Amino acid sequence: MAVFAMRKLTIDEFSDKTALLPWLVAETVISSRQLYPDDHRDFVNSCDARTVHHYNTHEQFRKYMDGVERREWLYSFVNHWFDSYIKNPQEYLSNLEHRKKKVSPLKIKATVYRNQEGFSLYGGGHGIFGISIFVDTREKAELLREAYKVGKDSHEIISGIMKDEITEIS
Repeated sequence: MAVFAMRKLTIDEFSDKTALLPWLVAETVISSRQLYPDDHRDFVNSCDARTVHHYNTHEQFRKYMDGVERREWLYSFVNHWFDSYIKNPQEYLSNLEHRKKKVSPLKIKATVYRNQEGFSLYGGGHGIFGISIFVDTREKAELLREAYKVGKDSHEIISGIMKDEITEIS
């Protein structure tokens, strides 16, 4: 089986990798304007999700966050986001929901990879992210598609399928 996928980071993984806590940056930005973070809790809470979303979907944002001046860049972005929030909090928060892109359903097609016949599961993802997984049987491809549909951990599913340990997704 060949796997070409880039797994999206969670907020905890992002914080471990970059040593940044977006919610803390948001509180600092708010405090620097002589405002109280507790009065803008919705904004503070949205910063983790927004930061991880941008990290997972925008290559340039990811380069900034992986770079040497990541802290300064995050402060810059959070300042910009807070400017938008302060102008119209309800519109800012509702726009976050509309910006979430739908994940397209994964497709299965018969294919040949390295002279071996099998099936490729491909598609999905946001922006530049997607998956392409080659397996030897259609049944395994169907199991993988079902696993992704219900949000199972891809590494666990793939290793189980390779060992023929998984026969259904629960």
